[in-house]
Parts: sequence; structure tokens; C-alpha cells
Amino acid sequence: MESMRQMKSGKIIIITGTPGTGKDTVAKRLVRRGFVWVPLNSLVDQQKLWSRKEKGVKVVELRKLRQAVDAIIRDSKKSGKSIIIEGHLACELPIHCDLCIVLRTNPKILRKRLEARKYPKSKTLENIECELLDYCTQHAEENINGPIYEVDNSGSISKTMNVINLVLSGKGKRYRVGWIDWSRYI
Repeated sequence: MESMRQMKSGKIIIITGTPGTGKDTVAKRLVRRGFVWVPLNSLVDQQKLWSRKEKGVKVVELRKLRQAVDAIIRDSKKSGKSIIIEGHLACELPIHCDLCIVLRTNPKILRKRLEARKYPKSKTLENIECELLDYCTQHAEENINGPIYEVDNSGSISKTMNVINLVLSGKGKRYRVGWIDWSRYI
């Protein structure tokens, strides 16, 4: 099992989940520990990896995004720096990684977070539906080549980070895919 120190040397970590599950917050905490953060939303904007807007939302060209991510991964391997590839679209990309964390949030809490961000009602409902149906977990299982963990971020960030520390240190077996089930909220 790898220690936290070993995990930070040249590793590829993916953090994904539906909007509002806390991906940015977790990534920012891990940056403090020496990880390089690659936020996919910023990458899409910086490299103009979208083709049009539908209902005010950018339609990302996944092939181009994958090429950009592959280049970043190649660079990180050359430099020996560990990176966090963060974004809800990460689960859509075929990526080889050292581990993937799918952040999950209780649908009732997720609704409050998205409403606080002033998401349109239709987008809020769409994202809650994705969370209920394990969208990011299922797509990560299809696309990600590496161990996948689910971390419940419905509570405090300190509790979430404690679980992530267990996962990063190789002691998070109980958090492998399948332990979170929001079906009672359907």
C-alpha cells in the first residue's frame, strides 16, 4: 500500500461527480498537499474545446478534450508531478489513472447547493437525476482505467477529506464503487 508521500510522486488522480458535489473544494485541499490541479472546465475555456451552446451550456468536444488531457498526462509523467484531473466530464474520458474518486452527495443536499448557486430549475433537476442514477459512477466504470472509489460529500469537508486520505493511503477499500445508494430518494 502506498503512503500519502508516495502517492504524490507522478500520480494521476481523477476527481469527478455531478455539479455541486464538491470537486473544486476537494481539489483545492489536495493542491495544498502538492498536487497540481487540472480543472477541466478551465481547460475547455482556455483551449476553446467547445463547439456551440445549447440552452446556455457549452457543448464540449470530448475528442479534443481527451487530446488535451492526454498531453497534460504525458507532461506530468515526464516531470514526475502528480496531478488531479477534476471535472464532471472526467468520467466521460477514457483515462488511465492511479485512482478515480467519484464525489457523491445526498440529493436533498445537492438540491440546496445548486439552488444556492442559482442554477435554473431544469438544470438543478437534471443534475439531481444524474446523482440519483449514479451517472458519473457508471460512466467512470466504463471509461476510467484504474481503481474507482465513491466518497460521500454530503457532510463536512473535513469528514470528506478524512475518507479521501484513507483512499489515497490505500486503506479505503470499503469506499470502492457500489456502497452509495440514493434510490430511496427516487
